[in-house]
Amino acid sequence: MRKLILFFLSFFILYAYEVKDAVKFQKEGNYQKAFQIYQQYKDKNITALNNYAMMLYLGKGVEAKQGRAVRILEKALKKEKNPVLMFNLANMYWYGYFDNEKIKAFIKRKEALKLFKEAAKLGYKPAKEFLKNNKLLDYNITDVPKKK
Repeated sequence: MRKLILFFLSFFILYAYEVKDAVKFQKEGNYQKAFQIYQQYKDKNITALNNYAMMLYLGKGVEAKQGRAVRILEKALKKEKNPVLMFNLANMYWYGYFDNEKIKAFIKRKEALKLFKEAAKLGYKPAKEFLKNNKLLDYNITDVPKKK
């Protein structure tokens, strides 16, 4: 039993170290190495998943695949209401993304505003600041004009 506990403990220490290491690589500009580590842990760690999706969206260390990044965050948010993921997906919707598979660009302001507000309600400061700086605090989601 003790060996089993030590195994799991060492696994989690190693696992956390790897994701931290990826963050360090990313800050140093070693995007390919960071991306590889995030890709390895994206299904087990929310930070790895978020950073993996953001690197895909921005094309850091890999070819930009914005549509794929959006789908990854959408899928993750169906499982877990995480304000950081909400905020990043909202930014993708707000500023737009190109979906290589559909060969089409998207801007989804209504959905973005909903996510910004939800992240702000969960206390995520960058979401609150975005809404305040863009004078959207009292803006209703239904006020976003529809495309013609």
